[in-house]
Amino acid sequence: MVSRPALASIAFILAAAGCKGAKTDTISLAYPEMVFSTQWVDFGGVPRGESVTRSVTVQNTGDLTLGISAIYEGAGQEDSFSVHWDASTISCPESEDTGESDEEAEEKDAHDTGGAEAPGDEIIRLGVGGRLSVNAVFFPQSVGTLFGSLIVETTAEELEDGAAREVEYFADLDQTRAIVYLQGEGQRGQGQALVTPRFLDFGHVWTGLEESGFLTIQNVGDGDLELSAPTFAETCDPAIAVSWGFEEGTVLPAGTSSLLELSFVPEDQYAAFCTITLPTNDPDNPEITVNVQGNSGSDPENVAPTVEIRSPEPGYQHLSADPLQMELNIFDVNQPATSLVCRIRSTQLQLQTIATCTAPDESGHVFVNIDLNDSPEGADTLLVSVSDASDVVTYDSVSVLVRAAYPDSDDDGDGYGDVAGDPTVPVDCDDSNHDVYPEAAELPDGVDNDCDSLVDEGTLLGDDDGDTFSEAEGDCDDASVESYPGGPEMPDHKDNDCDGLVDESTELYDDDGDGYAEMHNDCDDSDPSVNPGAVEVCDGLDNNCNGLMDAQDGCLEVDTAPIIIGGIKMSRTACEEGDTIQLSVLLHDPDGQAPTFEWSVGDGGGTLDSTTGSSVNWTAPELPRESDGALSGVTVVVEDPDGNQVWNFDDVAVYPRGRFNGKSFIKVVVADDLGLCASAPLRRTGLWALVGLGLAALRRRRSGNS
Repeated sequence: MVSRPALASIAFILAAAGCKGAKTDTISLAYPEMVFSTQWVDFGGVPRGESVTRSVTVQNTGDLTLGISAIYEGAGQEDSFSVHWDASTISCPESEDTGESDEEAEEKDAHDTGGAEAPGDEIIRLGVGGRLSVNAVFFPQSVGTLFGSLIVETTAEELEDGAAREVEYFADLDQTRAIVYLQGEGQRGQGQALVTPRFLDFGHVWTGLEESGFLTIQNVGDGDLELSAPTFAETCDPAIAVSWGFEEGTVLPAGTSSLLELSFVPEDQYAAFCTITLPTNDPDNPEITVNVQGNSGSDPENVAPTVEIRSPEPGYQHLSADPLQMELNIFDVNQPATSLVCRIRSTQLQLQTIATCTAPDESGHVFVNIDLNDSPEGADTLLVSVSDASDVVTYDSVSVLVRAAYPDSDDDGDGYGDVAGDPTVPVDCDDSNHDVYPEAAELPDGVDNDCDSLVDEGTLLGDDDGDTFSEAEGDCDDASVESYPGGPEMPDHKDNDCDGLVDESTELYDDDGDGYAEMHNDCDDSDPSVNPGAVEVCDGLDNNCNGLMDAQDGCLEVDTAPIIIGGIKMSRTACEEGDTIQLSVLLHDPDGQAPTFEWSVGDGGGTLDSTTGSSVNWTAPELPRESDGALSGVTVVVEDPDGNQVWNFDDVAVYPRGRFNGKSFIKVVVADDLGLCASAPLRRTGLWALVGLGLAALRRRRSGNS
């Protein structure tokens, strides 16, 4: 397995060692070692259509000339990277005081090619201390994180059979093939606006009170986003205004955000609406609208007011011309008692309002004087109604005898008898219950309190809107036939199906939770990956809803096979039997899936500490006795959850124990005035290292996809 250049060099050195009487000396020269200025180049973010170049320096830190056989772009997302180099960029170190003797420096210079030669076979000869600048260029063809690789391979000169001269350039024994990783972020190069929420409901706010709400404007793009001042539609209610906002021309860098504070100060309890437009320089969404409302629709948190007549009792006899004094308690958990509307109506006067009342303070304790002098004599029902800001009404009642005696047939003392007499006087339908009498306030008690043949109407137990559901049965708005449990949801700002959500599954609602409804330009409100703020991917969909699909919009590939960047990376490309080296692969899966790894050994054997994972330790096998060395193959297979599979194969050069660690090339130096003969012996380490050089030149590599 010893190569021809190694044999020729050995022959040359042995011939020199065989002469007698010549004055000789030996020097120890380190084999070339290839060192990089960096082994990971990060280009950062680069917009599509632009390019960035980074330089990687390759240096020879050994005492012998380094032979570089190839510099090229390795495996990765090759369409976004390229590699270039020019021999004219090779440089040599300036002369400096190294602490060496003149003789040693001269001997080292004898092996320095000057760092500028590239022979006809395109082998780059990098002299002692020489540096070569290699340019890597990143020009992203898609958005997202992209990976590439730069590969440098070294080699030794192969001499023809019978050539009796030294090898002029050598490989890096530890690193015949090296990988430099390249990484960059492909960007669209423009700002992208994401406004949340797109629908702001202040809820129900009492007149004169202030409620605040916030809009968040995020730049989810990779360029600057310029904001213009928000504009209000002409139909906007003046109760809705901007409390704090950004200035005209505000610029949001990528990944930053700003707030817009809105206020709602209602002047009355009528519904308020407004459409606000936020202009930006986002080319896909230059004008984003937000709908705002307050005091609209049913208040899900509203609780009906309460009213209690404390005096007089039902059946009270009022015989004088003085006003009847009524004592009430009115209350509402949602608004001040002083804001409730209270009316008192007479059933004898066809429910004409005969008095109004207002709570003097938050206690809701009210005294009201009622003039009954214009009321006809006989039994009358006084109906008290209290309504809140949402027009939810609660009733209570009391029966009175106005300047009249109790009927003989009145058994329960409510002023109404159960025997028909005067056709103008209604009959008590249950003369055993003083809470039951004509036109009484209906109570949720399963009884027809007002004697109209209906039971519990207008209460929690009654179906007031005719949709077959009462409040007690889950009707969230018993005044609207369009709202009941299980009803079809409509875009009307109401909870039609009484599930606690408003307008779901309609164009007004964000059904997939991505911050956009259909009315806010979401072109598929069932898929959270599709919305005006999404990234376009190559999946046959218009992900960002801008009218462009896939390649038209510079899409990101999905459902693709993993990519092994640059091949198998080895901590050493050659070792001795029994040595352990680290093997690893850098993997990139554009669609973000987690792959599995399976490592195996082939020709030449060896053992692995694990067969899974992106990095494993491999221990070289024991070689047969008298072996000069061997190549051991290692394979890694990578598979993603979709079954996409890639693999890579490479060899490790394995040497007999004790025959590779010698790092010095032993040079026999003959005095100029004594001719070409020498009698100095060669050190064994140098000889075996030279033999190993030939073995390293036989390394091979293979990779593939399936």
